[in-house]
Amino acid sequence: KKKFGAIIILCFFYVYKTELDWTGVEKDIPQKIHPTNTSIIDTESETETDTEVVFVRALEYIKRKAMDCFSEKKVAIDNVKDIQWIVTVPAIWSDRSKGLMMKWAEKAGLISSATPNQLIIAYEPECASISILCEMYDQGHVDFGAKDDEKKGDDEKKGDEKKKATMLMCGDGYMMLDLGGGTADIVCHEIKGAFDVRELIAPSGGAWGSTYIDQAFEALLTDIFGFQAMQEFKALFPTKYRELISNFEKSKCEFYKGENNCNSHPSKARARKHNVALPVEFDIFMNEKHEDLEQLVYDYEFKGSSGEIDYIGSCLRLSFKIWKQLFDGIIDLIINHVKTLLSTYSSVLKDKLKCMCLVGGFSQSEYLQSRITAEFGDKYKLVIPRYPILSVVDGAARLGKISHFVNSRIVNKTYGVSCAMHILEANENPGITPEYIQSHTFVSPLDGEEYVNGCFDAFIHKGEEVKVNQVIERSCIGALQDCWDDSDHYDIALIFATDEENPAVTTGLKPLAAIQIQLPKNLQNVSYKLTNRFYFGNTTLKITTLLTTDENERIENEVQIDYDYQFKTLNQ
Repeated sequence: KKKFGAIIILCFFYVYKTELDWTGVEKDIPQKIHPTNTSIIDTESETETDTEVVFVRALEYIKRKAMDCFSEKKVAIDNVKDIQWIVTVPAIWSDRSKGLMMKWAEKAGLISSATPNQLIIAYEPECASISILCEMYDQGHVDFGAKDDEKKGDDEKKGDEKKKATMLMCGDGYMMLDLGGGTADIVCHEIKGAFDVRELIAPSGGAWGSTYIDQAFEALLTDIFGFQAMQEFKALFPTKYRELISNFEKSKCEFYKGENNCNSHPSKARARKHNVALPVEFDIFMNEKHEDLEQLVYDYEFKGSSGEIDYIGSCLRLSFKIWKQLFDGIIDLIINHVKTLLSTYSSVLKDKLKCMCLVGGFSQSEYLQSRITAEFGDKYKLVIPRYPILSVVDGAARLGKISHFVNSRIVNKTYGVSCAMHILEANENPGITPEYIQSHTFVSPLDGEEYVNGCFDAFIHKGEEVKVNQVIERSCIGALQDCWDDSDHYDIALIFATDEENPAVTTGLKPLAAIQIQLPKNLQNVSYKLTNRFYFGNTTLKITTLLTTDENERIENEVQIDYDYQFKTLNQ
């Protein structure tokens, strides 16, 4: 019973991860999760579960399994605080999603907020990047030294032999495509030194994992056998339906194997059919629903032609044309996105990008490999590690010893706070309309000057490069909400993040999070200046506050970022 409960929780967990909105705009974690794409749970009951419950239970289960592993290997763990946990997430997860993951890891008992650096939120493609660089280095394919034209006095013969084996050197870049079941995650790194890289462009990707091929197959079944029949079978035989999809997944892994070893164009592959085994229950059920099942399937028209599928009781035989269509629907999205990146950032990547690296479960598909090779193989070397499905796990383990593998990143949002801007400055800002200025102007009681409220004070812009732990300071004068009462003394500041490069006002923007700063009680009647210090460049945002009084008293503390702060969209 406990095992089944764990499976249900992990299925919920998987469903969430694969159902994010990857349309180019990050979607925050929903408050409820509905298991629409897993048959192990009764979807007819419209069951919903709190997202926090799903993640906390899943992390608790992972913790138990880890502790069991330590016990089996006779590794003594006196205190859970002695363990550093590395949780990998897609590189395109939002700040809020990563912040909530940290919160839930603490609730699950993995970490304690009193223990610094006990949890690392690691980007999956960055972990894979560490792993693949280590493998290439061991094979002699990476030289962390200077470029050939910068070397003097090297033995010419040894240099030529080494150059033949070397794929990457300092200053070279490579694109990492982490292609898994749910998502495609893409990063570009430039080698700066020994296991020291910088981001060339901001991480990107989408819902282009291999599970969407499964969904396309499910849609095909519905189209052939009818929506009502498929829903009834799923409801009556949920485990057998899962078996059917599992059989498809096995056939999916076998598709295109040994066709051309990625050395020729996919169009030259042999056009043969591949089988998908059917549960006996499916055959019996569908024969009761349809008079001549074999003829029904044979007559099904796919792209204007019939005879592409054969029904043989124990299996469905799908033509190469159908398999190719199922795969191409997802692979085309990946290839088009890579082409867009190469075009959009040509000035950054030109003469620098040397390799494309494929990792993740989906990358093991020989058909996908052949498509990538056909599109990009003439210009870039294709690198596939020995065990691409384990690259993220391997790299995550290495990350504990190479904590600052990435020394700088490209910011993919514009971050800032709401502020009161002097009316003269607001009038000169082309993004602030006269109507906005008129409706948001107030007179400050401090200096009697006119200010415009609700202006966006950006402290870092989308597309900028930031070093790891780079500090950016901004004072929130006029942008804080004072919350004094008899018992609590604190200020609340709202943090904003937007896809706009140069936002002018906060109207219509939903705050990313709130920070709550405790203030000494003796400051209630004292003038003070509050400065936020934002530490960028890591995978998660860190904020400290510096409080300075008129008497030059300085108090700095790290503050908790509240991504669960209950705010509404601002419409001042």
